[in-house]
Amino acid sequence: ARPVRVLTLADLEHRYAILSAHLQLSLRHPSATSTTASASAAAAAAATAANSTLGLDELVADLLSVGLYHEAKCLLRRCNRAPTPLLESLAGAAVTASGYVSTTEESFAAIKEALEEEGASAEGASPADCLWSLLQLYTERYDWPGAPGLEAIVRRLLLLDYPLPAWLIKLYTERDPAGLLRLYIAHDRVEEAAELSRRLVESARLAALESGRSATAAPQRCLPYTQILQVREGLRLLGPPAQPWYAKLQASLIDYKSACDDRLRQLVV
Repeated sequence: ARPVRVLTLADLEHRYAILSAHLQLSLRHPSATSTTASASAAAAAAATAANSTLGLDELVADLLSVGLYHEAKCLLRRCNRAPTPLLESLAGAAVTASGYVSTTEESFAAIKEALEEEGASAEGASPADCLWSLLQLYTERYDWPGAPGLEAIVRRLLLLDYPLPAWLIKLYTERDPAGLLRLYIAHDRVEEAAELSRRLVESARLAALESGRSATAAPQRCLPYTQILQVREGLRLLGPPAQPWYAKLQASLIDYKSACDDRLRQLVV
């Protein structure tokens, strides 16, 4: 007998999200819709019911290719998929727009609409400003499954040799400082790795001092010591060109050790 699969409410919601996204693509960008695209939507609906990403990835790519970021975000969230393609696409588009590459009126309208859907104003903003704002909102506001978004954005920007925005560095440092250091090291971003290491050590030193003054001080955060020592060794091997960074980091490490020793003596006494 042929097996019968009972569709759940979640299955129906996923299929609705896929067909709705395809409808938006058809209505707003008929040129992007073809027999192949229609087949892609049907395949996406069937694949989602079978817990597969086949077809769904193609539909997301179609939405992103024409700048329908809001529709892509809704589709990914409703289908409980990772945001990696959306955030990578936004990061790449933001870098491109920051290079003064012209944006079509239709694309800019879609970007502003996506921003306004998040309750943010796009009045007077450039396409680049809107894209960076949208990227920040999508990254900070939503609890994505598996939380791979930050790494995807940072990898994309580092590959494009574009400086990381301050908000992105702050957010990644708060969530996974060791992960950000690993990415800097992997992409040979020596100066950024040295500065981040120094700031992490300095923050830990201040936390150690505060814990010695107050019994109600917040618990100290674990310092990614392995990565920091790796950065220090890399700076040492680079020799004279990296000497200023090495000296600053080494001084911070010495001060941190002194603060920890003082705190330990207080606890022993």
